[in-house]
Amino acid sequence: MRGDVDQLQNGRVQLCSTCWYVKTLPVGYFPPILNELRCDTDTRCLSGYGQCKQRTQQLTVLQSVGGNFQKMTILQNFGCECGVLSGSPLHSFVAH
Repeated sequence: MRGDVDQLQNGRVQLCSTCWYVKTLPVGYFPPILNELRCDTDTRCLSGYGQCKQRTQQLTVLQSVGGNFQKMTILQNFGCECGVLSGSPLHSFVAH
């Protein structure tokens, strides 16, 4: 959650709240289930001077087509990052 110390990130404080989500792919896909890390519904960060944005990555999965597996590329949510809003009071701290 936002404000918590993340021990996996060398003690850094999280700027965005996230939640784990289990994504079920359609029948015929492998793997059938993916774990994702999604931005929470409250996308504010840095007391409203920033906005949390979903991070995605391309992931190759297999799809069964006519009894054969074909590689397919899908987008997987893997995290959330805070970006400072352009023109906000914190923008000058990031730009220099």
